[in-house]
Amino acid sequence: MHFVAVTKWSLIVAATFVACPGLCGQEPETLADRLKAAGIEPSRAGIEKVLNPLRLTPERAAQIKKLLADLGSDDFETREKATAALMDTPYLPRAWLQQAADKDVEIKLRIEKLLDDPAQVKAEEKVLLALEAVSAVKIKGLAPLVFELLPTWKDYTMVQAATAAIAASATREDGTLLRDALDRKNPQEFRMAGLRGLAAALGKDAHGDLEELLQDADPPIAIAASIALLNQENRKPLTVLLRLLEAEQPEVRQTAANILAEVSGKKIEFISYDEPDKRAKAVTAWRDWIKDEGETAKLNLPVTLLKSFRGRVLIAVYGELKLREVELNTGKTIFESGGFTYPWGVHATQDGRRLAIDYSTSEVVEYDAAGKETSRHNVGGNPLSVQRLENGRTLLALSSAEKVVEIDRGGKIVWEVKLSGLPSSALRLPSGETLVSLQSVGQIVTIDRDGKVLSKIEGLGKPHTIQKLDSGNILVCDFDKGINEYDSRGKLVWTLKGTATNPAQAQRLPNGNTLVSANEGLMEFDPTGKIVHHFKVGRVRFFAY
Repeated sequence: MHFVAVTKWSLIVAATFVACPGLCGQEPETLADRLKAAGIEPSRAGIEKVLNPLRLTPERAAQIKKLLADLGSDDFETREKATAALMDTPYLPRAWLQQAADKDVEIKLRIEKLLDDPAQVKAEEKVLLALEAVSAVKIKGLAPLVFELLPTWKDYTMVQAATAAIAASATREDGTLLRDALDRKNPQEFRMAGLRGLAAALGKDAHGDLEELLQDADPPIAIAASIALLNQENRKPLTVLLRLLEAEQPEVRQTAANILAEVSGKKIEFISYDEPDKRAKAVTAWRDWIKDEGETAKLNLPVTLLKSFRGRVLIAVYGELKLREVELNTGKTIFESGGFTYPWGVHATQDGRRLAIDYSTSEVVEYDAAGKETSRHNVGGNPLSVQRLENGRTLLALSSAEKVVEIDRGGKIVWEVKLSGLPSSALRLPSGETLVSLQSVGQIVTIDRDGKVLSKIEGLGKPHTIQKLDSGNILVCDFDKGINEYDSRGKLVWTLKGTATNPAQAQRLPNGNTLVSANEGLMEFDPTGKIVHHFKVGRVRFFAY
């Protein structure tokens, strides 16, 4: 079993777009079925029919800009007509809508109405499906058109879909366009699309361009170039990855270490957020390996940035006031620790670190891979969820304080956002945004670094835990409504049919099953609701990894 490493860096450099084929937990539709239902012909002409109307010709751009400007008119009737006209305009550039929404409260409300309009939602879904078809069928000749539209797409999922489509569709004739996209003046997403397209279309003939990018000042670009070259059996990136082990950003260091471990098959412990002197031993070991074996060792290719699922579950056993880690398949205990008054929230990292929170004492406790306690910090506010971030900080949802905070390794709060509504779970997304469940108001919100609410799902019961899935959907454990999966607009797409009384948490596993904690214990359900594994540990909080 495998799962995609959900870090900002690994997702950006791999630019992976994973689509859910049909509704999870229901009979899956084939891509052909979905295309037919949407009226999309999986050919160049069929995709152009979907995408061409989105092109910002001078006339269309001027019309949309005028209508957006009219949303701020002093005349009510003008505002109403502009809103209606925009409703009838197929697929509005989201970047323009978001820019217009920042100008005025009423404009913001009208823009939100536009974004939630069923016609606009359906148009976005059709575009995503068309891009998915380009990637799956490898329809050639569409890279220039997708590049033309890329600047209008700011949604993370749409950008990743476009990037994958460019890589699948690009041809050697697009070489000039793809090289122009690599210009350092362009946005990162534009350069990434050009890089992937160039590597796919030109193969080894692109090595000169990609080797130049190994020294790029933007780490995700350098790492993406490293992956592309390694996958074509070019070993020059090995020394670049060695250098990136000492990069300023912990997430860059960790991604470089992950790639080295994957291609070499070697297990060299590297903790990206350790102090330099502690990381030095691992850096030296990698340097020695590259020197002695880098040119001759058989490399495990292609690089996927996929992590092995360890099949372990870290459990906060409230009934026994203990933290315990078990094997998912056997239930065998691997690690256990006491000293808690109300353990209720855990997280584990790929390098073996374990984190747990004590709701009553408001403490965050960390253990190393050997099980030794390495830190204990009081953060106040009765925390309900914990997540170790790639930068070494820790993200927490503080329920009674009604805050979401980040603490550094010394326990100091270095970022916080006030959110009323009892934040019960907080999750940092690959985009850098934060997904938060607000239990007492039945909402799930996405916020940026300034605390601005970017999107909201309302009308839930008492959402307690959340998980953002690779498909973009959100798995929710709701005290009132059970275990449900929603799309980004809040549409229910799957619900657990198996018995789970008073559920405390749910997590989708790499095999497609769902692990649920409830009064009956810890249970693994398949998509139909059948129990695959059952551990009688009481109602707990957990983290499977």
